[in-house]
Amino acid sequence: MNLTNLDHDHAVYLMFSTTAEWVSRGIRFFTNSDYSHVDIVTRGGRLFGSHIVGRNGVWCRERDYQDFTRRLLARIVVPDAKAVRYAAFRQAGKPFDYTAVINFGLQRDWTEDDSWFCSELVAYAFQQSGQWLFNPWGVPGRITPRDITIHRDLELVDEWHAPGWEPRQIWLGGVE
Repeated sequence: MNLTNLDHDHAVYLMFSTTAEWVSRGIRFFTNSDYSHVDIVTRGGRLFGSHIVGRNGVWCRERDYQDFTRRLLARIVVPDAKAVRYAAFRQAGKPFDYTAVINFGLQRDWTEDDSWFCSELVAYAFQQSGQWLFNPWGVPGRITPRDITIHRDLELVDEWHAPGWEPRQIWLGGVE
């Protein structure tokens, strides 16, 4: 997957991923998702997001910071992609939001900006830049990677899965 020759002026690129670890399996199970994590792809091809592995919290990481079993590169075309990335980057250094994982079955205020779950950070960055991913009057009490993968404007760019992992049908831009 080439992450350096992307049109960052007109789109925000997102890397959805999963691993064989129990946390990843649990997130996928409880959110009915093919992916347990999402990062924003930077201009330099690094991945920016909130993660529980390695340097815990919101940071920019190398593209292979974890043993991924499956990855999906997608994009959302927006009027001001730079504003979305900047809104996310302002959250650097904040901790991972463990309560998001514990409270998957509960409604909560995911917009509190003291700590972040990966998909909530992405949704917050879009919201703070004035480019909502979700209807502002019907924002869910939680945001998961699945919620973003079914966004109507999400476009598939590339997909990769580890040898031995069977690709499943992926629904992008809404459920058919």
